[in-house]
Amino acid sequence: MCRSDNMQHVLKILAKNAVDSIRPDLMKSVDIADKLNISLAETKQLLWGMRGMGIIECSMEVDYSLITQQGFKQMSC
Repeated sequence: MCRSDNMQHVLKILAKNAVDSIRPDLMKSVDIADKLNISLAETKQLLWGMRGMGIIECSMEVDYSLITQQGFKQMSC
């Protein structure tokens, strides 16, 4: 998968996490990596870039992530 495909997949994973729960939890990066079938290091790099774009929030260590309103807006484009 290319980087933009992975980004869209991450947004879908995080959106599902947010929508499926009344009070969504932060999602572990290791779980996202497993779903994308890529390394944890590559996943963290991808998540850090997405954080810079404002479409997700993540911990400083990039261990946990959550989609933002901007991320939901980007999904609908």
